[in-house]
Amino acid sequence: MIRSCIVCRTKGSDLFSLFLDSEKRVILGQSPQRQYWICKSTTCISNLERTKKPPKPFRSRNITSNSLLLQVQKQINRNIEKNLLLSLNSGAVCSGSYEVLQKKNRLLCIITSSDKIKECWIRKKISLPIFSLNVSTRELGAKIRKGPRSSIGIFPSCHSILLVENLHLSEKLR
Repeated sequence: MIRSCIVCRTKGSDLFSLFLDSEKRVILGQSPQRQYWICKSTTCISNLERTKKPPKPFRSRNITSNSLLLQVQKQINRNIEKNLLLSLNSGAVCSGSYEVLQKKNRLLCIITSSDKIKECWIRKKISLPIFSLNVSTRELGAKIRKGPRSSIGIFPSCHSILLVENLHLSEKLR
């Protein structure tokens, strides 16, 4: 089955799945019932409510791109948390600025607690992708079961690759 975006008609496999629940609300995720597909871009998500010919189930609904975008962002954040925890369990996470600096040549990316800390890493001219979760240092540390952390490093693993994909997607949808 070839999937195509219901807004721009682009074909591919890298699409979000949408369906209508029993209360006829648009929900993001997998379902055993009829599903529709939408690109992972803010353009398609925001244009869903303005598309000229949406599928029949979506025509009479009051679809707001903000609520759909919020659902997409929540799903991505859940994926980030899940893959960060799986990366941690597989030993693919180091924490603390000193340890990250020492192991920078082996890292896949750096995750920071805030944009301000991200800017500090950028000024150090680190040639790695750097992502900001915009959470407190306490929250970032709690995600990896440690005390407050401003930065964590991610080593390559199957889970960390999925984590980086979701981090890229999260930044793209901000």
